[in-house]
Amino acid sequence: MSILPTPFMSYWTGYFTTRPFIKVAIRRLEVMLRQTEILYSLHKLQRGLSDGPTPGLLLTDLSLARENLTWLLHHDAITGTSPSYTIQDFRNHLTVAFDKLEKFSLTVMSKLPSVQTSAQPAGALDVSREVILDTSPHVLVLPINDKQRKSITVSKNMEKRITLFNSIAHEVKTVVHIKIQSLEPGTQFQVKDASLQEVTCQVNPLFDQHSPSLIGEKEIELALK
Repeated sequence: MSILPTPFMSYWTGYFTTRPFIKVAIRRLEVMLRQTEILYSLHKLQRGLSDGPTPGLLLTDLSLARENLTWLLHHDAITGTSPSYTIQDFRNHLTVAFDKLEKFSLTVMSKLPSVQTSAQPAGALDVSREVILDTSPHVLVLPINDKQRKSITVSKNMEKRITLFNSIAHEVKTVVHIKIQSLEPGTQFQVKDASLQEVTCQVNPLFDQHSPSLIGEKEIELALK
């Protein structure tokens, strides 16, 4: 019988299915990097290639995020066949990459004419602080806890704008679920696309354990294609 001379469990921190957090986080980082690169391309196209170079610090952040993702694609990060201090190093790379991409995305979005706060009408959705819904079926949107998912507040004579962002390079068809909170019960609303054409949607009730009927009175779920 062979004997392993070194402590086995301190090194073998996981095997394939035992590291779901790292693997899911890596997939999310890949999607976020792709989204950020698309936003940067849109920024350059709208403002013109002659608008001047992007500040070097921002491009450095984008490059660092790419390098960290490359580092995380090592087989030890996927299989979990690495000591605990290496797993901690992988987590540090993930945190830095997410922080850099978030900073880069917010800076680029603030420069896009269509989402500048100063150009928005009253009641428009500020995408730099609210939820951006990704229509990709392969994306696991953070946070995964449904109770922490933000709601869009509406009331009479109020207009809200929502940006649906598809990170895939081709058109997809899927159902998007949005939580709507009404300040006044019974408020009616319409959903229109960018061409002001009415969008077919479905209203679903949301359960509330504190309500006598177990159905929330002020919050609903809106499902649309």
